[in-house]
Amino acid sequence: MLIMHNSKLITEAEATFPLLSDAVMYGAGFFETMRSRPGKKILFPEKHINRLLESLNSAGIRIPLDAKTLLNDLERLLHHSKNEFQQLKIFASEGEIFLISQDWTKPNAIENGINLKAVNSHRSLPGWKSSSYFDCLIAWKQAQKEGFYDALFVDNDLNILENSRSNIFWIQNGQIHSRQKDVLPGITRDFIMNQNKYPVSWSICSMKDLESCDEIFLSNALVGIVPVRHIQWGNKMISKPAGGITQALSNLLESQ
Repeated sequence: MLIMHNSKLITEAEATFPLLSDAVMYGAGFFETMRSRPGKKILFPEKHINRLLESLNSAGIRIPLDAKTLLNDLERLLHHSKNEFQQLKIFASEGEIFLISQDWTKPNAIENGINLKAVNSHRSLPGWKSSSYFDCLIAWKQAQKEGFYDALFVDNDLNILENSRSNIFWIQNGQIHSRQKDVLPGITRDFIMNQNKYPVSWSICSMKDLESCDEIFLSNALVGIVPVRHIQWGNKMISKPAGGITQALSNLLESQ
């Protein structure tokens, strides 16, 4: 693992935070997660950095680095990494920027699809990738404990929101759908909804409606696009194939 603090390489032991800071006491910070690929190429780094800076600005949190410096620091960190496949994380709070790089490989077990459990919950700050993340963490840990890959958040009317750490999509008659509001505006989601190979639509979908769709998949910056094979909903199990459009979208993303 490599760590950089405010543009300076430090050891893991030096990566400390003041106990009484707003970041520690109240979760007042933001983060971004990215990955590098062959040639140590980062996928959509500028978009991640811009989202981070916009969130910080909206929350009135000041940091000592600008977008150009952040991108340069990410590239410097990758240069020091021995493995070209890295998970990269930026954490920012008042006056502090930490960059973390560690070896990462996409788990083979998820390539053919994953299982979700539907739960009545939501992200407390859906528009921001905030470090105030406890609701998502608890839902994810419980889903993992029960043998699922992640938790699918649904509202009180059983309408689909998002997963605890990814966006979700459903395909009906060749058209890709996803929820637009009250969810994290994911960077990979943005790519999917702006590609021009397949028609897209912002939609609201209930768990009942989901039973009749053709394919389901999720996306985030780390794993890319992954088919959803099964969703447990109470005593019901919704099952879908790992379809051709999902695979084609995954190929399109990885070609970027």
